[in-house]
Amino acid sequence: MCLFRKKEPKQMQSVAKALYTPSSNPTGPVMEDYVPSAKSSKTRLAPPTTSGAHRNSNASGAGETSLSTRTSDAGAQREEQQAKLRALVTQRHNDAPDSPFVYPALAPWIESGQLAALLQQDALVEAGDELGGHRFDVDMEAGTLTFTGDDGRKLECRAHLLCSIAPGPRSILWGWAHPRGDEVAAGLRRLGKEQQITELSADELPFPDGFGPTDEDIAALAHQIGWAAVGILKRGPYYSAPNGPSRVLFILDAPLPTLTLATAVTKAPRMLSSGLINNPRCAVEGLADMMRWNMNPAQEGSGIQLSDGTSAMTVMFDENGRCAHLTGSLAGAPDQPQPQEHAQHAQPSAPTVSATAA
Repeated sequence: MCLFRKKEPKQMQSVAKALYTPSSNPTGPVMEDYVPSAKSSKTRLAPPTTSGAHRNSNASGAGETSLSTRTSDAGAQREEQQAKLRALVTQRHNDAPDSPFVYPALAPWIESGQLAALLQQDALVEAGDELGGHRFDVDMEAGTLTFTGDDGRKLECRAHLLCSIAPGPRSILWGWAHPRGDEVAAGLRRLGKEQQITELSADELPFPDGFGPTDEDIAALAHQIGWAAVGILKRGPYYSAPNGPSRVLFILDAPLPTLTLATAVTKAPRMLSSGLINNPRCAVEGLADMMRWNMNPAQEGSGIQLSDGTSAMTVMFDENGRCAHLTGSLAGAPDQPQPQEHAQHAQPSAPTVSATAA
């Protein structure tokens, strides 16, 4: 049964797509997201196991009094628990006023996963662009998300439900609390329990007080959760699907080319200078760890050297931790410098990049 059916615009929704506007029409670091067309049908998601506005209540008034009392007690306990959680996440949010993230406790994994996630999403964008105009369909029973081009060509992905983000109850419902959740989302919960991170171990995570949420807030939060999931699970890409005013987030097993260091050399400079990556060094280290590339300190200065056996990359950082220079030796690359469209972004100390053929 198909539970989502949405018509995509010409370019697939993605943070990465906003970063790769041609240099003839440069843009700043904005988060571009899919906007449903007027012909889109309603997105439907099977009800989760927990109560709240993440699902529709269809309770009958014909139940026994004892059952009604137990339900009422359970609801009161849940509300009390949510109030305590909201107070906790609000305090943590207030204790980190300079954090760009809604949940500062997730910052280490967001920062670790950002570059890898952007590279993965860029590959997904390229695959979608090859389809031309297309729509996406999510079958929750089969666990698939399929992009179908106007000409009938398809890109089918295995879809693992990470969470739903709903402005009504002002909360995130993690995938393991949903009947369609699977072991992939449970990986986030395991880390939360092991390291006592409430934000990852609670079934339903309330928004901190003072957080929007506008449509833009919900979309931005979905990306932050997606980045954290990539950093924790070391897999991707993620996909943020609109569900009315809410968002449903998936980790995909997509038939995409394996990410190589040669690809990272050509694409990473623009991402690192986009303004979206909060901690460039952590992002580069997280990418290398995820891909199991060799990583060593640069011989001179503050930098990192990466190698995957065929290509190599050196990333140097300035005194503020920004990427200042990136050089690479690419297997099979043309013997010429790589284009520097990343310099079009109005960011301080944009990195320089050069590459040679291996």
